Amino acid sequence: LIDGSQNVGAANFPSVRNLVVRIIDRLSVGRDQIRVALVQYDNDPDIKFYLNSLYDKSQVLEEVKGLTYSGGDESNLGAALEEVA
Repeated sequence: LIDGSQNVGAANFPSVRNLVVRIIDRLSVGRDQIRVALVQYDNDPDIKFYLNSLYDKSQVLEEVKGLTYSGGDESNLGAALEEVA
C-alpha cells in the first residue's frame, strides 16, 4: 500500500516510491518465491498490479518506478485495506 494523498505530498512522494523500490530490490521476487502486489490510495484505492500479475522482479520495479503522485485530498487507508483483504 502506498499513500498517494496530499498527506504525503508531491515533494515527498518520490522518497516513498524510492523506499518501496529499495525494499523490493532486496526481495527474491518470483513465481515460486515472493510475490508483490501494489495498491496506491488516496480518496480511493487504485490497484496497480495483483500478486499473480508480475513474477519478474525487473517488471515489478519498473511498475513501481513508474508510479506518479495522485494527490487526492484524503488518505483513505481503511478503503485500501478492505480492497486488499
